[in-house]
Amino acid sequence: MLIQVNALGSDTQNLCRTRVPIPAGAEGVKLVSINIPANAGAFTPEFPIGIGIGTNPVENVDVPAFGSFIDFKLYFNNLRTTVGTNRVFFAYGENEMDLCTDQYDVVLSNELASYLGLGVGLVGNKCYTTTVNLQKLDPVYDYKVVFKAPILAQDHTIGVARSTQSEAYSNEFHPFTEYAEFGIIEIFCRLRSGEEFLATCGDELWGVELEF
Repeated sequence: MLIQVNALGSDTQNLCRTRVPIPAGAEGVKLVSINIPANAGAFTPEFPIGIGIGTNPVENVDVPAFGSFIDFKLYFNNLRTTVGTNRVFFAYGENEMDLCTDQYDVVLSNELASYLGLGVGLVGNKCYTTTVNLQKLDPVYDYKVVFKAPILAQDHTIGVARSTQSEAYSNEFHPFTEYAEFGIIEIFCRLRSGEEFLATCGDELWGVELEF
């Protein structure tokens, strides 16, 4: 049985933690996916007026903070113009990233250009390659999901996901050791340094999908 657990951060003290009813007759639990705000770890900084798209007129875009570099890169792939909803970028690769413009000339703010290791001006229909130091730019390794209930799982961990909106890449079915009506779901941001802390969600909607 698949269960979608959703909660508002304003109802969970701005943390990705909430109580989950356990369906009657359930024999265990498995993590399927997570969907938390893209800035749940808030490690790429915000870049006000970080991108200027086109000319006459220029459309200026504020680049928000993101929980990991993976989500940051996804933002570039999903960015569209306000008028015409045309694509602006294609982003490929990881440690060595190719950022390709579509039809528009693009101007990056000095801060964003420095962060990416690129020049300020990007010409339309051209690719730019930059080497990304993930140890420096993205201290987030993954997101660990804990289900506090009587289950067979080390430290109550039921799975991990690579980014804030993704399927679990490491998970298995964890049997219950005794009857319980409720469990507590928690999502932790894990850094490459080994540090862990509860992910934050502001007042936004967040959730996990569980299999019972």
